Amino acid sequence: MNQIDMRTAAQADVQPLTNKVLRNAYLLLALMLALSAAVTTWTISAKVGPMNIWLALGLLIGTPFIAMRMARTAMGIPAALAYGAVLGYIFGPIVGIYFAAGPQIVMNAFVGTAAITLGLSMYALMTRKDFSFLGGFMFVGALVILLAVVANIFLQIPMMSLVISSVVVLLSACGILYFTSAAINGGETNYVVIAIGLFADIWSMFMSLLRIFGVLGGDD
Repeated sequence: MNQIDMRTAAQADVQPLTNKVLRNAYLLLALMLALSAAVTTWTISAKVGPMNIWLALGLLIGTPFIAMRMARTAMGIPAALAYGAVLGYIFGPIVGIYFAAGPQIVMNAFVGTAAITLGLSMYALMTRKDFSFLGGFMFVGALVILLAVVANIFLQIPMMSLVISSVVVLLSACGILYFTSAAINGGETNYVVIAIGLFADIWSMFMSLLRIFGVLGGDD
Protein backbone atom coordinates (compact mmCIF):
# COMPACT_ATOMS: atom_id res chain seq x y z
CA MET A 1 0.00 0.00 0.00
CA ASN A 2 2.86 2.35 0.87
CA GLN A 3 4.51 1.63 -2.49
CA ILE A 4 1.29 2.58 -4.28
CA ASP A 5 1.04 5.79 -2.28
CA MET A 6 4.67 6.67 -3.00
CA ARG A 7 4.20 6.02 -6.72
CA THR A 8 1.06 8.16 -6.78
CA ALA A 9 2.85 10.96 -4.95
CA ALA A 10 5.76 10.79 -7.38
CA GLN A 11 3.39 11.03 -10.33
CA ALA A 12 1.68 14.02 -8.73
CA ASP A 13 5.06 15.76 -8.36
CA VAL A 14 5.98 15.14 -12.00
CA GLN A 15 2.60 16.16 -13.43
CA PRO A 16 3.02 19.96 -13.09
CA LEU A 17 6.44 19.76 -14.77
CA THR A 18 5.19 17.72 -17.72
CA ASN A 19 2.21 20.05 -18.16
CA LYS A 20 4.54 23.05 -18.22
CA VAL A 21 6.89 21.39 -20.72
CA LEU A 22 4.01 20.50 -23.03
CA ARG A 23 2.40 23.94 -22.73
CA ASN A 24 5.65 25.76 -23.49
CA ALA A 25 6.44 23.35 -26.32
CA TYR A 26 3.08 24.01 -27.98
CA LEU A 27 3.53 27.76 -27.57
CA LEU A 28 6.97 27.69 -29.19
CA LEU A 29 5.67 25.34 -31.88
CA ALA A 30 2.89 27.81 -32.69
CA LEU A 31 5.44 30.63 -33.01
CA MET A 32 7.65 28.49 -35.27
CA LEU A 33 4.72 27.55 -37.50
CA ALA A 34 3.53 31.16 -37.69
CA LEU A 35 6.99 32.43 -38.64
CA SER A 36 7.48 29.63 -41.14
CA ALA A 37 4.08 30.34 -42.70
CA ALA A 38 4.93 34.05 -42.96
CA VAL A 39 8.23 33.29 -44.71
CA THR A 40 6.49 30.81 -47.01
CA THR A 41 3.89 33.44 -47.93
CA TRP A 42 6.64 35.97 -48.62
CA THR A 43 8.56 33.60 -50.91
CA ILE A 44 5.39 32.98 -52.90
CA SER A 45 4.46 36.66 -53.22
CA ALA A 46 8.06 37.59 -54.06
CA LYS A 47 8.22 34.77 -56.62
CA VAL A 48 11.36 33.29 -55.08
CA GLY A 49 12.58 30.36 -57.16
CA PRO A 50 13.23 26.85 -55.79
CA MET A 51 16.56 26.42 -54.04
CA ASN A 52 19.32 24.25 -55.50
CA ILE A 53 18.39 20.72 -54.52
CA TRP A 54 21.78 19.89 -52.97
CA LEU A 55 21.85 23.11 -50.96
CA ALA A 56 18.27 22.49 -49.83
CA LEU A 57 19.12 18.92 -48.82
CA GLY A 58 22.15 20.14 -46.87
CA LEU A 59 20.06 22.73 -45.02
CA LEU A 60 17.31 20.21 -44.31
CA ILE A 61 19.88 17.93 -42.68
CA GLY A 62 22.05 20.56 -41.04
CA THR A 63 19.61 23.11 -39.61
CA PRO A 64 17.60 20.73 -37.39
CA PHE A 65 20.88 19.23 -36.13
CA ILE A 66 22.19 22.68 -35.22
CA ALA A 67 18.85 23.69 -33.67
CA MET A 68 18.78 20.55 -31.54
CA ARG A 69 22.38 21.09 -30.44
CA MET A 70 21.51 24.63 -29.32
CA ALA A 71 18.14 23.71 -27.80
CA ARG A 72 19.55 23.32 -24.29
CA THR A 73 21.41 26.64 -24.37
CA ALA A 74 20.34 30.26 -24.06
CA MET A 75 20.17 30.37 -27.86
CA GLY A 76 17.63 27.54 -27.99
CA ILE A 77 14.55 29.63 -28.78
CA PRO A 78 16.27 31.87 -31.40
CA ALA A 79 17.72 28.73 -33.02
CA ALA A 80 14.27 27.12 -33.12
CA LEU A 81 12.72 30.22 -34.71
CA ALA A 82 15.57 30.46 -37.21
CA TYR A 83 14.94 26.81 -38.12
CA GLY A 84 11.29 27.67 -38.71
CA ALA A 85 12.25 30.54 -41.01
CA VAL A 86 14.72 28.38 -42.96
CA LEU A 87 12.14 25.67 -43.64
CA GLY A 88 9.65 28.29 -44.74
CA TYR A 89 12.21 29.67 -47.20
CA ILE A 90 13.18 26.26 -48.55
CA PHE A 91 9.66 24.90 -48.97
CA GLY A 92 7.89 28.19 -49.82
CA PRO A 93 8.61 28.11 -53.56
CA ILE A 94 7.54 24.45 -53.74
CA VAL A 95 4.28 25.22 -51.97
CA GLY A 96 3.83 28.09 -54.42
CA ILE A 97 4.18 25.73 -57.39
CA TYR A 98 1.52 23.41 -56.02
CA PHE A 99 -0.72 26.36 -55.16
CA ALA A 100 -0.46 27.62 -58.74
CA ALA A 101 -1.32 24.13 -60.02
CA GLY A 102 -4.39 23.98 -57.79
CA PRO A 103 -5.11 25.70 -54.44
CA GLN A 104 -7.13 22.65 -53.36
CA ILE A 105 -3.95 20.56 -53.36
CA VAL A 106 -2.37 22.80 -50.72
CA MET A 107 -5.63 22.98 -48.76
CA ASN A 108 -6.02 19.19 -48.75
CA ALA A 109 -2.43 18.76 -47.52
CA PHE A 110 -2.95 21.41 -44.84
CA VAL A 111 -6.22 19.92 -43.58
CA GLY A 112 -4.78 16.40 -43.69
CA THR A 113 -1.69 17.44 -41.71
CA ALA A 114 -3.76 19.34 -39.14
CA ALA A 115 -6.21 16.47 -38.69
CA ILE A 116 -3.51 13.81 -38.31
CA THR A 117 -1.43 15.96 -35.95
CA LEU A 118 -4.43 16.79 -33.76
CA GLY A 119 -5.64 13.20 -33.72
CA LEU A 120 -2.26 11.73 -32.79
CA SER A 121 -1.61 14.41 -30.16
CA MET A 122 -5.00 13.81 -28.55
CA TYR A 123 -4.42 10.06 -28.60
CA ALA A 124 -1.05 10.45 -26.86
CA LEU A 125 -2.54 12.88 -24.33
CA MET A 126 -5.56 10.73 -23.52
CA THR A 127 -3.83 7.35 -23.35
CA ARG A 128 -0.54 8.65 -21.89
CA LYS A 129 1.21 5.69 -23.51
CA ASP A 130 4.98 5.60 -23.72
CA PHE A 131 6.05 5.71 -27.37
CA SER A 132 9.79 5.94 -26.68
CA PHE A 133 10.21 2.56 -28.42
CA LEU A 134 9.60 4.35 -31.73
CA GLY A 135 12.93 6.17 -31.48
CA GLY A 136 15.00 3.40 -33.06
CA PHE A 137 12.47 2.81 -35.82
CA MET A 138 12.43 6.53 -36.66
CA PHE A 139 16.23 6.74 -36.80
CA VAL A 140 16.59 3.77 -39.14
CA GLY A 141 13.65 4.97 -41.23
CA ALA A 142 15.16 8.44 -41.58
CA LEU A 143 18.44 6.98 -42.84
CA VAL A 144 16.63 4.80 -45.38
CA ILE A 145 14.54 7.75 -46.58
CA LEU A 146 17.65 9.93 -46.93
CA LEU A 147 19.36 7.31 -49.09
CA ALA A 148 16.19 6.86 -51.15
CA VAL A 149 15.85 10.62 -51.69
CA VAL A 150 19.46 10.94 -52.83
CA ALA A 151 19.06 7.95 -55.16
CA ASN A 152 15.87 9.34 -56.66
CA ILE A 153 17.56 12.66 -57.41
CA PHE A 154 19.48 10.72 -60.07
CA LEU A 155 16.85 8.11 -60.97
CA GLN A 156 13.86 10.49 -61.19
CA ILE A 157 11.28 7.71 -60.73
CA PRO A 158 7.83 9.25 -60.02
CA MET A 159 6.51 6.10 -58.30
CA MET A 160 9.56 5.98 -56.04
CA SER A 161 8.92 9.60 -55.07
CA LEU A 162 5.34 8.69 -54.16
CA VAL A 163 6.50 5.74 -52.03
CA ILE A 164 9.05 7.94 -50.26
CA SER A 165 6.36 10.51 -49.48
CA SER A 166 4.05 7.81 -48.08
CA VAL A 167 6.78 6.45 -45.81
CA VAL A 168 7.66 9.97 -44.63
CA VAL A 169 4.01 10.48 -43.61
CA LEU A 170 4.25 7.30 -41.52
CA LEU A 171 7.56 8.34 -39.93
CA SER A 172 6.22 11.82 -39.22
CA ALA A 173 3.19 10.31 -37.50
CA CYS A 174 5.53 8.21 -35.36
CA GLY A 175 7.54 11.32 -34.56
CA ILE A 176 4.48 13.22 -33.36
CA LEU A 177 3.58 10.33 -31.03
CA TYR A 178 7.21 10.03 -29.88
CA PHE A 179 7.76 13.70 -28.97
CA THR A 180 4.30 14.22 -27.47
CA SER A 181 4.73 11.10 -25.36
CA ALA A 182 8.20 12.25 -24.28
CA ALA A 183 6.72 15.50 -22.97
CA ILE A 184 3.80 13.79 -21.24
CA ASN A 185 5.76 11.00 -19.56
CA GLY A 186 8.82 13.03 -18.62
CA GLY A 187 11.13 11.43 -21.16
CA GLU A 188 12.15 14.91 -22.29
CA THR A 189 11.99 17.98 -20.05
CA ASN A 190 13.28 20.56 -22.53
CA TYR A 191 10.34 22.13 -24.33
CA VAL A 192 12.55 23.52 -27.10
CA VAL A 193 13.59 20.00 -28.08
CA ILE A 194 9.94 18.91 -28.13
CA ALA A 195 8.91 21.91 -30.24
CA ILE A 196 11.70 21.41 -32.78
CA GLY A 197 10.91 17.71 -33.10
CA LEU A 198 7.18 18.30 -33.58
CA PHE A 199 7.81 21.14 -36.04
CA ALA A 200 10.07 18.99 -38.21
CA ASP A 201 7.51 16.18 -38.26
CA ILE A 202 4.61 18.51 -39.11
CA TRP A 203 6.48 20.11 -42.01
CA SER A 204 7.65 16.72 -43.28
CA MET A 205 4.10 15.38 -43.18
CA PHE A 206 2.69 18.47 -44.91
CA MET A 207 5.21 18.37 -47.76
CA SER A 208 4.73 14.62 -48.23
CA LEU A 209 0.95 14.95 -48.31
CA LEU A 210 1.39 17.83 -50.75
CA ARG A 211 3.32 15.52 -53.04
CA ILE A 212 0.76 12.72 -52.68
CA PHE A 213 -2.26 14.95 -53.32
CA GLY A 214 -0.37 16.58 -56.17
CA VAL A 215 0.15 13.23 -57.88
CA LEU A 216 -3.42 12.14 -57.20
CA GLY A 217 -4.60 15.48 -58.51
CA GLY A 218 -2.68 14.97 -61.73
CA ASP A 219 -0.14 17.79 -61.45
CA ASP A 220 2.50 15.44 -62.87
